[in-house]
Amino acid sequence: MRDTGPMEHPAKFSDDDFILFRDLLSQETGIYFSHDRKQHLQMALDERLSQGRYESYREYYHFIQSHPKRQEEVRHLIELITVGETSFFRNGPHFAALMNTVLPEIMEREKNKPRKTIRIWSAGCSRGSEPYSIAIALKETAPSLHDWDISIFATDINQRVLDLARDGFYALRDLSHMPEEYIRRYFHKNDQHYQLVDQIKKCVKFGCHNLVKSSFRIPELRDLDIIFCRNVTIYFDLQTTKRIVEQFYDCLNDGGYLFIGHAETLWQITDKYALMEFPQAYIYKKTKERMETKSLSPFAGVPEIPLGIVRPEPTISISPEKKNRICKDADLRKPFAAHPQAKTRLAQATLLANQAQYEEAIRQLEGIVKDDSLCQEAYYLLGVLYYNAGLYDQAVAQFRKVIYIDHGAALAYFNLGNIYLHQKKMSSAQKEFENVRRLLEKRRPEEMVEFSNDFIADYLLRACENNLAKIAKSLV
Repeated sequence: MRDTGPMEHPAKFSDDDFILFRDLLSQETGIYFSHDRKQHLQMALDERLSQGRYESYREYYHFIQSHPKRQEEVRHLIELITVGETSFFRNGPHFAALMNTVLPEIMEREKNKPRKTIRIWSAGCSRGSEPYSIAIALKETAPSLHDWDISIFATDINQRVLDLARDGFYALRDLSHMPEEYIRRYFHKNDQHYQLVDQIKKCVKFGCHNLVKSSFRIPELRDLDIIFCRNVTIYFDLQTTKRIVEQFYDCLNDGGYLFIGHAETLWQITDKYALMEFPQAYIYKKTKERMETKSLSPFAGVPEIPLGIVRPEPTISISPEKKNRICKDADLRKPFAAHPQAKTRLAQATLLANQAQYEEAIRQLEGIVKDDSLCQEAYYLLGVLYYNAGLYDQAVAQFRKVIYIDHGAALAYFNLGNIYLHQKKMSSAQKEFENVRRLLEKRRPEEMVEFSNDFIADYLLRACENNLAKIAKSLV
């Protein structure tokens, strides 16, 4: 260990060094760094080495392993590797299901009890936008909760982001998924930032919790009605994810709900939950009945169409006549000059889809591609709607058209992979996920993915690698 100056030229970060830190961090946090993320890990390590205290990566490793202050140093390192994207009401369909179905159901079964309670855990809450969104959703669903015992417990492994969450200051970009009336109602404009009102801040209790090493038997995590753990397990290996999901099950009341990210799945992880299907969202419910064959299919992984909060009914229905017409009209049209109102029409179709008016949305989109056969956004949304309708061949055709127009459309490949998984075409699914990996390995981890303002490249890559690992296991 040195006493002077920062280390200007760190020693080479060898594969052996990488394996040592990869295994250490996996044991400490559950986060698994595949080899393609070696550079990301090295950048975090270099940040700590640049403080001028260590001669080499190996010396730093031995310090973490043996020094009395190792836990403090591990905490600093964790803060560098767990900075995640966050925004209010992220994945609107989840919050539509929460407000329209899940919360009303819980309130109905609790209303006649002497002590009416709702207990919610936001695991991996980052800077607090998720638990605060849940608190706002509660206020909007049932404005008068004075006789209810409400508990929203929010945890993260990163103490620094928890401190930021307690302060409740956010940038305008963090509010991009929220309706304007929510922003006016629950935030105060403060220079260039927005401060959350105390009414909502007081609803949430924050605490540091490590999903791999901390206890799940603390009072705040027992008898829960809802758990949110979204875009967290994609960073864990399969065995760690299985262990955590099992512990979530033990924490939930019978009939409790588990929300996971829309690029995540319980496929080949557990069959203890029932799969609940909503427009553009799947949620898992703790029941006495095990999941049937349908639940073994992978999650569709279709991101939200970003037009704010949606309030669709929790069913998808397209008439047989409409399905027949869709099948007949699925051929690619000949190129035609872009319609001058294409963007407006696409926005209208997107809004209709978010409002669960699927047949009208499909009609609008068919008109768009008839006028402009190179409108990849319309083909993508048609693929989403066909998938939701169970028209898998038509969905594949639309996603193929997206790829024909743009060979780099990673999310189209990703959805193809999920469709093939649903159809148990493992080799085809593997090929599509490998295409996704090839494309995303060339991108910056924080880069947003096309057709989504919710996915960054790093999230989608982790989800892709998890699916590839599950496919490899199924083929053994």
